[in-house]
Amino acid sequence: MKLYLLAEQLKKSETKNNRRMPDGTFVGVRFDADTKLKVKQVIKGLGLKKPINVDDDLHTTVIYSRKQLPNFKSGGMLKESVTAKPTKFTLFSARDGNNALVMELDSEFLTSRHKNIMKEHEAEYDWPSYKPHLTLSYDAGDFDVGKHTPSDYIDNLTINEEYDEPLQLDWLVKNKS
Repeated sequence: MKLYLLAEQLKKSETKNNRRMPDGTFVGVRFDADTKLKVKQVIKGLGLKKPINVDDDLHTTVIYSRKQLPNFKSGGMLKESVTAKPTKFTLFSARDGNNALVMELDSEFLTSRHKNIMKEHEAEYDWPSYKPHLTLSYDAGDFDVGKHTPSDYIDNLTINEEYDEPLQLDWLVKNKS
């Protein structure tokens, strides 16, 4: 409920031109086509009933800052791709009360990129620590993470792009309808 009220308050904030201001800055990474195919196989192997749309939604968050980062410029397509190693499946409590199923990742690139952006741009972060991960479902129900290991399904993921966009805190409200 608090998230919805915050989203409604932010909708009311307007510039002099009567345009809504972004809520902050989002930085993420995308994966190559081979990784997308592998993740689709993971989702199928796990039998998820409400998975993400891999073609549209597959990403890993690097920065989720309520503070705008006006001087930040994302890396775009990477000159050399980077790998991330899946380590375990975890359920995160989603803001809408559902269990989000994520695959945690081990990636020096993601961890150092997060730290550098936080420091260089004085970004904000809502969580006590950064855990690189890939969301497989925002509504995984009572999925038993103890019965599955990522290495049974996938080895490495290949990151090939970094991007940024305005953060919209009401994305959850928009995606609930």
